[in-house]
Amino acid sequence: MISRILNLAVAMVAIASSVLAQEPLTIDTPAVARQCEPTLITWHGGTGLFFLLVRENGEPIQEFGGLPADIHNFTWQTNVREGTLITFELADDAREDVTSAPFVIQYGPNNCTLVN
Repeated sequence: MISRILNLAVAMVAIASSVLAQEPLTIDTPAVARQCEPTLITWHGGTGLFFLLVRENGEPIQEFGGLPADIHNFTWQTNVREGTLITFELADDAREDVTSAPFVIQYGPNNCTLVN
């Protein structure tokens, strides 16, 4: 009986340690993003499904919800005009919310439908 209680206690400590050791949610700011060219958005940490919001000058212009928990990147089609100031906002199921640094969309081909 004592052995069983000890095994249960060890298992509970292991579970608690893994929860406490979870990496906090962070999002990377792209080095460059060009109009009408795919931009890889990457992040680290977090739990559950992810929700990505694209903001232009602080205002939301696109959102992508239900991004899989086991994938920590998303390819955005960068369908905004060059010169636009953009930030990404990312949230997870635990309601942790992070924002990228602002960046400006660079010149690229004009072969996509722009949202602005």
